[in-house]
Amino acid sequence: SKQVNKYVPIMKQEIDRTLTLMEDFLNLTRVNINIDEIDITLLLDDLCSNIEPFLTEKNVHFMFDVEDEEDEEVFIKGDYDRLKQVFINLIKNSMESIPKDRIGIIKLRMIKKRKNIEIIIEDNGIGMNKETLNKIGEPFYTTKQKGTGLGVKLSKEIIELHKGTIKYSSILNTGTIVKVTLPIN
Repeated sequence: SKQVNKYVPIMKQEIDRTLTLMEDFLNLTRVNINIDEIDITLLLDDLCSNIEPFLTEKNVHFMFDVEDEEDEEVFIKGDYDRLKQVFINLIKNSMESIPKDRIGIIKLRMIKKRKNIEIIIEDNGIGMNKETLNKIGEPFYTTKQKGTGLGVKLSKEIIELHKGTIKYSSILNTGTIVKVTLPIN
């Protein structure tokens, strides 16, 4: 009975963890997007106003810059909520990569090209080595203690459903840059 009392709580925790992973996996396999014409600048402004107070609370300096010669709206075909979910996930990952003893900096830039829009998120976090960088996006691969390894995979899938790309570059102990490219409508 001593062993039962010892192992039953552990088994319950592992079952709960497994159920959570299964739920994430099921959600991953049925990503649906609702395509509408959206103003990506408006989406990023909305994102910044929502996430900036949270980053300030975590002592992370946040900068948002739109590199657009013409001060105009930029329309893409996309799912507003899903894209916002991707950018929140990317900024959250950046924030979590910054050591507590470092003043955090996260830069969000939007650059309008001829047929594409580039959204670049850059942080001064711990960065990634080549091995981690090569594995990023694999289902269930994570470096976080409580991560599922599905956030990056799901983000990549959402961006690809928008006919876009997501690319990571990183230097260990220096930071990471994530570049999302989406076609302009």
